[in-house]
Amino acid sequence: TGQSSRLALWSVDLAGNTTPLGEPDIRWQQEAVGEVTNLLWWLPDGRLVCTRAMDKPNSTSSELWALPLDPRRGIPNGEPQVLAGYVGYGIGHLSGSAAGDRLAFLKREIQDDIFSVALDAEGRFAGEPTRLSVDRGTDRNSVWSPDGERIFFESDRFGSADVLVQSPGEPTPTRFLVGPDQDRPLGLAPGGHHLLVWRQEVGPSAHAGTLAVLSVPVSGGDPEFVTRLGKGEWLQCGAYADAPCVLSRKTDTGVAFYL
Repeated sequence: TGQSSRLALWSVDLAGNTTPLGEPDIRWQQEAVGEVTNLLWWLPDGRLVCTRAMDKPNSTSSELWALPLDPRRGIPNGEPQVLAGYVGYGIGHLSGSAAGDRLAFLKREIQDDIFSVALDAEGRFAGEPTRLSVDRGTDRNSVWSPDGERIFFESDRFGSADVLVQSPGEPTPTRFLVGPDQDRPLGLAPGGHHLLVWRQEVGPSAHAGTLAVLSVPVSGGDPEFVTRLGKGEWLQCGAYADAPCVLSRKTDTGVAFYL
């Protein structure tokens, strides 16, 4: 059952009586691996094996969990245990051997990459797209530098979401903003001299449920704190130096936008 994107696991006996198997959690996977099905498997010893999204290093990583259940009553009979973790993959199509000592499953990789392509005067492709990022990590959310020579983009190749920069034609990117936090380029600040980045902080000092907006010189340097986005707020910035940023905020009647 789902509520606010959270999923709950229940067992049902033949008389229709239901028993919750824990609190609803957004990390129990239902759609994270696309159309992959069979995300649950009940072993002969009573353990229910299920897939769950990892908290780290990124949301495309998955874990196999085992929930001990009473095989006759279908109620929890111990603490959940992690069987294995797979970084960068979704897993599904679970099946178990008759003896319950082996599992088979499908491991599926979803990868985003950055491509660049020249445009003609009418905005049509003037050639074939060229892949900028050659790596097994997920690369996305690109922003061009004001001079059009470099591309800033988000990458998880180092374990967390970082901001890298690369020029078309260069074989490898340069680390621009790398650390344990989750960073994503938003766009250029008005004037074009700074890149705006949102940061989801991790660790005990993190501000839960909020995103910090940082400003970093496009030439490189230390980030400066700009503001913090609360729940229901989002900031979108343009790709051009003179483009304004737009703040969206959820209200009781819809969404309000601010320049």
